[in-house]
Amino acid sequence: MSVVRSVMYFVEQPDVAAAWWAEFLGVPADHLLRDDSFFYFDVEGVEFGFHLADPELNPRGASSVVYLRVGDHAAAVARSTSHGARLHRGPLDVDEGRVIAQFLDPFGNVFGLDGSRGDEPPATLDGDVVLGVVELHELLESLDPVLLDGEFVFVSTPPSEFVEGAVAMVQEVEGLTFVLRREDADRQSFEYEFVAAWITLRVTSALDGVGLTAAVSTALARAGISCNVLAGFHHDHLLVPFTRRDEALLVVRELTRASLYTQ
Repeated sequence: MSVVRSVMYFVEQPDVAAAWWAEFLGVPADHLLRDDSFFYFDVEGVEFGFHLADPELNPRGASSVVYLRVGDHAAAVARSTSHGARLHRGPLDVDEGRVIAQFLDPFGNVFGLDGSRGDEPPATLDGDVVLGVVELHELLESLDPVLLDGEFVFVSTPPSEFVEGAVAMVQEVEGLTFVLRREDADRQSFEYEFVAAWITLRVTSALDGVGLTAAVSTALARAGISCNVLAGFHHDHLLVPFTRRDEALLVVRELTRASLYTQ
C-alpha cells in the first residue's frame, strides 16, 4: 500500500473543471492532458483526473473527500475563495497547529485543505462581507475555538467610574460590569472572585441563530464546567474557569468533531 496515486472527479464539463483545477494548483496549461473526454494532469506524482459524470454510476460530486496538503492554511483558504470555491465545512483544529477545512469547487466537488494554522481570518463567502451562519449544524461544524492568552476577571463599578483596559462592558441597574485582564484589575485595585480564561468561537455566527449558546453551555455543563457567554457582533466568546481552560477547549472542539462525523 502506498500514498494516494490519483484523484478522480466526475463533472459535467471535464475540460472546464480540469482547466480550473490546473490554474488553481499552479499547473502550466501545457501539462493538461486529454484522452478522449477524460482530462488529467500530474501534481507531484498524484494524477488529477476529470471524467464526464454519469447520473447512475458516478453522479456529479459523488466522490470521497481528498485533502490537499498545504503549508499556510490561511493563504490556501484565501486562494480557494478567490478562485470561486465556497467554504463547505470547518475550519477545524485536529492537532496542535494543524487545521482542516472542506470547500466546494465551482463544479460541485468537495475537496479539503490540510495544513498549518497561521493568523487566519474567517473565510469570506460573499465578496467582502462575512456572512453570519444561522443553521445550528453548520455552526457546530465550524466552531473553530481559540484560547486567548491571559486571565480575565469581572468587576463592578458605579455608573460614572472609569475603568482602564476593559475588554467588555454591560450596563445594569446596579452599575457597570466590566471584563478586563487580571493584571489591569490588580493595577487599579479592583476586587474580584472569579478568574476566567477566554475562548473565542471563530465561526461567524448570526445574531438570530438559534441553539448555539445552549449547545455549548450544555456540553460544558455535562463536564462540570461553568461558562459565561458574551455575544459579539461577529463571534461568541466563552469565559470559563481558568483552571479548567484546556478541558473546556477540548469539550468545545469535540462538539465540532461529533457534528462532522454524525451527519
